[in-house]
Amino acid sequence: MTLAALTTELTDDPLTRGYSGMDDAAAAADLNTAYRDGDTDIATLFNYMLLEETHNLAAGDDTQDRAIWLRIKDVAEMTPWNSGTQPDPWGGGSTITEIRGIKCRELYEYFTLALQGNIPLALTDTNFGVYLAGAQAAGCMSEAQETAIKALSQNKTTRGNELGLGTVREGHVQEARL
Repeated sequence: MTLAALTTELTDDPLTRGYSGMDDAAAAADLNTAYRDGDTDIATLFNYMLLEETHNLAAGDDTQDRAIWLRIKDVAEMTPWNSGTQPDPWGGGSTITEIRGIKCRELYEYFTLALQGNIPLALTDTNFGVYLAGAQAAGCMSEAQETAIKALSQNKTTRGNELGLGTVREGHVQEARL
């Protein structure tokens, strides 16, 4: 427990939680409430996308089940950044439009970089939702699978944990306010 960090949080109230109007017990309870977006375990999401199979939902004649991740990879690898409309990589006769292909490519590269540890995984970022929606629209996953991935990405943490304080007790708040 770093009292200096707790004192700063309670005094400055950067998230405007209203600590000044709370008693010590209420402030401690607020700091221990899991309402902040935390880091997500990328391995859990990646395993889901590797194990969960779907057929190409954008092309009615492609009924071969394939892992979501492999479908995203197929589209990503055949979609250059300056592409127009591309042929369906699964042979279904339909086409993948530029925007859908690029969103699959962005999602693929986003996960690849995160798996390598080169970028933090910010799944609550608006872009992540756009990437998922593009992959879903390109037929790489169903709407239910997109929803499941979003649900897996929700990892809430407390403000105390976010600040490195751990569990904050009423006595800690009382001492920090002295």
